Amino acid sequence: MTVEWEFVRIMECAMAVATVRLFGERGNAARRVMAGIMAEQLEEGLPDDPREALIELLEPFAEVRLEGDELRVKGCRLCYSSLIRDVADPEELETIRQVPPCPFILLFDELAKRKGWDVRLKPEATPLSGETEPGSCVQRLVSD
Repeated sequence: MTVEWEFVRIMECAMAVATVRLFGERGNAARRVMAGIMAEQLEEGLPDDPREALIELLEPFAEVRLEGDELRVKGCRLCYSSLIRDVADPEELETIRQVPPCPFILLFDELAKRKGWDVRLKPEATPLSGETEPGSCVQRLVSD
């Protein structure tokens, strides 16, 4: 089955903007619920080590390099943060930024809660901020 990644990115972007447009800050809660549903499906098949799990989650979608606590992602087929700038107004963007518009950050945070990991991802350079090209970012694993 061929997956049209542009369609997937557009749908992720539309869902993020629509939930925030309809529900304001509560839209971010809806995005967290969706991540929880995905985590429930993936949790058992992932390694117990958060670094290994992170790589396993990302590798099907992007070039990934984890050096120390710095995660570098390139060519992510699910990245929609650059699309959000085109469709969300400034107030919506500020609300969306409270929960970074990256499906992996939300998913990883939810998995960390479920598995008892004391780390989370913190974006350092993203397409939304204009610091990287679409599909590329730099994130850091930080302790809670």
